[in-house]
Amino acid sequence: MRYALLIAHLLLPAVAVAGPAEVPPEVLARQTCQEHVVEPAKATPADFPKVSGEYNAYVIIDYRLDGSGNAVDPRVVEARPRRGFDDYALRMLERTRFAPGVQAQCTDVRTISKLRRSGR
Repeated sequence: MRYALLIAHLLLPAVAVAGPAEVPPEVLARQTCQEHVVEPAKATPADFPKVSGEYNAYVIIDYRLDGSGNAVDPRVVEARPRRGFDDYALRMLERTRFAPGVQAQCTDVRTISKLRRSGR
């Protein structure tokens, strides 16, 4: 019994570390081309990932502005957690409209959060 408590005590911090991903400030600082956004994407309830429980996730996407106001050649370069939010982030980037005439290599950091509200 004492060994079971000791093992449980040792494992609890590992579970806490493996919880929802925090978005580090250095990740948010990687975002570029936001000054060229003309119309940000609007998400509908159907767009949100089908992930249960609380989460605080981010997806980093490299893409190119082609001059017509669209993002092209998107590529997910990092995601925390690894899976579950990539499709959502790519859909939101696809719906974002940029200023026409701008050609650039860009990075988007899409954050997605769902937290349990207190008092429920």
